[in-house]
Amino acid sequence: MDTASRISYFQAQLIKNNARPATVARHLRHLKSVLNWGKDVGLINRVPKIKILKQLKGAKLMRGRPLTDEEFQRMLDAVPEVVGDDLAEGWKYFLEGLWWSGLRVSEAINLYWDRRDRLSVDFSGEYPMFRILAEFEKGKWDRILAMAPEFAKFLERTPIEDRSGRIFEPAGISIERQRTHFSKRGTLIGKAAGIVVETDPETGTKRYAGLHDLRRSFGERWAQRILPQQLMELMRHESIETTLKFYVGADAMRTARVIWGHRVTSEERPSS
Repeated sequence: MDTASRISYFQAQLIKNNARPATVARHLRHLKSVLNWGKDVGLINRVPKIKILKQLKGAKLMRGRPLTDEEFQRMLDAVPEVVGDDLAEGWKYFLEGLWWSGLRVSEAINLYWDRRDRLSVDFSGEYPMFRILAEFEKGKWDRILAMAPEFAKFLERTPIEDRSGRIFEPAGISIERQRTHFSKRGTLIGKAAGIVVETDPETGTKRYAGLHDLRRSFGERWAQRILPQQLMELMRHESIETTLKFYVGADAMRTARVIWGHRVTSEERPSS
């Protein structure tokens, strides 16, 4: 198989495995950068043409959707059915943490109270903050970031003397399996709660709420309160385009609720 064919095969496999168009494009851009470097240093003679598929206008970017408060409560209620009574409280605590923080699953399970060499929380300044080192940050650079007030209040429920080690402590799960295990369990909880976030129009296959939908819910709530640039920082997106595509102006129902919630005075009513 020649190089161009191999690249096409790689792209086809990504699509076959349900990778989003943005994910496929990102992988191909990285591959293209590596090949360009290889040509520059003389490792290869030429760079094969790589066609990066663009997101079709109007195509759905978000897999899943934000959840309502009622749906989130249903997820909490379904926890014992999935994980058992012994682990239920720990799992409810974890789900609440994701709901109020907007953290990715990988970030939450590596979040510490007191380790400055890891992703951690910092209550020492005027406002509670996240301290994220490059090796644990998607953007690959050290940052101190704002924390949502709701998440800070959530953390303050833990007594000061107990604030050490991991904030969300998985029970009996190896480090290597944590992210996969948690994500699968989260989807089982969403299914037990009967929360469908997406239905395939062709096959009718239902996709149930999972842990990442809690992050989407966080983003949706804050999209109504702050500017896009601020939301980008709060969500730790690499670019403002991601923020705009996923959260800003995407929910017509949100706009409708705002404008219909405005009480029209007699002077504002149209004349008959």
